[in-house]
Amino acid sequence: MTHDAVTLATHVGYENAGTVEFLLDEHGKYFFIEVNARLQVEHTITEQITGYLLKFYLRYVLSSVVLQYLLGVGKGM
Repeated sequence: MTHDAVTLATHVGYENAGTVEFLLDEHGKYFFIEVNARLQVEHTITEQITGYLLKFYLRYVLSSVVLQYLLGVGKGM
C-alpha cells in the first residue's frame, strides 16, 4: 500500500504533505479511494502505526524551504 501511494505521488509529480486513502477488505486486498492534498486529522493514527511524527517532519521540511527561499537557493516557495 505504501509503495502504491508513493508511486502514485511520484507519477503525478506531487511534492507536499498529503494523504492517499485506500479501503482494505477482509482478504487483504486494498482499493484506492482518494488523495487529499493536506495533512488530515487522522495523522495521529498514521504516527502511531509508522512511528513518524508527521507534524514534526512537516515543520522540518517547511523550515528548510523557507530557509532556501531566504537564502535564494533551491526551489524556494
